[in-house]
Amino acid sequence: MKKPLRIIALATPLALLAACGGAAPTSAEHPATVAELAAATPSMSTLALADGPLDVSDSWSAQFSSSLLSEMRGDMDHPHLFLRSEEVVGRVNRHIYKFLVHLEDAILSRPAITTGDTATWETTRHGIDARLTVKKETPTAYSWTLDLAPVASPAGTVVPTPITVASGTLDTAGATGPHQGTGGISLDLGKLASVTGAEVAGTIDAHFDNLGDHRSVSVHAADIVWDTDSRNPWRAAPRSADYVSYRRAGVGGSLKVSEEVAFPVAAAPAITTAQLGLVNRWYLAADKSVHGRSDAQFTGGQLSAAKVAKIVALTCHQGATAKHTPVEGDWLLKAEDASGATLWGFESVRGITPCDPQLGATVPALKNDDTDFDFSAVSFTDGKPYEFPGL
Repeated sequence: MKKPLRIIALATPLALLAACGGAAPTSAEHPATVAELAAATPSMSTLALADGPLDVSDSWSAQFSSSLLSEMRGDMDHPHLFLRSEEVVGRVNRHIYKFLVHLEDAILSRPAITTGDTATWETTRHGIDARLTVKKETPTAYSWTLDLAPVASPAGTVVPTPITVASGTLDTAGATGPHQGTGGISLDLGKLASVTGAEVAGTIDAHFDNLGDHRSVSVHAADIVWDTDSRNPWRAAPRSADYVSYRRAGVGGSLKVSEEVAFPVAAAPAITTAQLGLVNRWYLAADKSVHGRSDAQFTGGQLSAAKVAKIVALTCHQGATAKHTPVEGDWLLKAEDASGATLWGFESVRGITPCDPQLGATVPALKNDDTDFDFSAVSFTDGKPYEFPGL
């Protein structure tokens, strides 16, 4: 039976160590084994954003193709925020994996070149030549680059020049396993597109802290065209976004999202971008049930032409276990004018305590903005997780 790629990749350092007999090439400054260098690369277990208590290292494969906004347009009377955040997480993780799949494939093979502190792997996948170079900089710090090029035609006289599409660093101090540590990664979707033909653009820069019991990832996406956007006029314009994801195993986590989005309004046919802010947090109660709450807000763009100052959304939910589909206790979706008065709205409340007060003492009210979630107090660029019980 063929093992999943990510599982094989995690086991690769041990396999390489056995293959190389555990011997490290000589180097006066930073001697390193091939296995050590292979383990000092990122993986989805390092970089995956999380939107719930289960590990979503494989969310890149989630089959969500429509954006948060397009789904909300199709169901304007219900926010479904915990499903929306899952779509956002799946989309970002999927684009990160477009790079990591070449990196993971490379370290499954023997390196083509080794020195005392550097190893270079070369592999070919679906007509793309990949070259991964990893270097040990200090006793715990490593750097790496990923170069891609189209496979040269057998009859061609010009050999394609490899392009650096991704690079990063990893410090393994405090790590308890392969691919763990703290560091950063820079991904260029435009350069990736020039090699693979993918309909994407923009750059992604991420910083991560993954030391086994928790995974913290902050992402800045600049002038992005996602792979589901290029042929949709409402989403094809380059946009920017920020995400902060934190998950502590067995405790809880949170997700902060700030995105530029196109919000279509009949009164404003021209396409301009509105700003989305979303905060999702959850925790595991003593009985192992999962308690969660999501708040979202849309401002600007076409909303102004419709005399809407902001659209407010809320979903509170609980699940018997992490694997059960959560039950919504309270959901709300409303539009407000500049004075805070409600223009239109929908709400459903179930049970005596539909929203867990540990996830917020107040919830938005349908009639006015007195208890709206305060997004002005949330920083989406500080790299810090939003508070949740047990953080």
